[in-house]
Amino acid sequence: MSEITPQNQNRERIENIDKIRDIIFGSHQREYEGRFEQLEASLSTFEAEVRSRLDQLERSDKNFSKTIEALDEIVYKQTTSLKQEISVSRDKLEQDILALKNQVLQELERRFSLLKEDKTSKSEMADILMEMGLRLQGTALVPGVKEAIQSAADDNQGKNALLLLEQSQTLE
Repeated sequence: MSEITPQNQNRERIENIDKIRDIIFGSHQREYEGRFEQLEASLSTFEAEVRSRLDQLERSDKNFSKTIEALDEIVYKQTTSLKQEISVSRDKLEQDILALKNQVLQELERRFSLLKEDKTSKSEMADILMEMGLRLQGTALVPGVKEAIQSAADDNQGKNALLLLEQSQTLE
């Protein structure tokens, strides 16, 4: 038969220990191995899913970046366009305001010149007021005043004087 040597004895003991371990822990060990295999499979699936989602996120991030860049470009162009339109409008309004200012100044000059032409002198105005005062009192018109009014009317300088002369003639 076989000889019993210390090496063989150690081997047999190890085999016996393995058998005992298999008997005591065998079912649990197989159960744990099954669970580990399931966990490894789940972990592999989870890892693949995470990679897939990361790839999707990277693609989405690139798409969002492109979209944001495109929107930024659109906003920049629109802003530039609006600035140009505002500048053109401002220039046009400044020109319109300047033209209106010139028109107003010309009209004022024209009216001032008309006032200067039709202006009644101080002495004529004094005579007219004097005559009105005398009429209000009911006294007769001084002949010198009447002649001054007539001369102002003849020179076409006092429309008011002419009106007063006509009124004085109707009252007499």
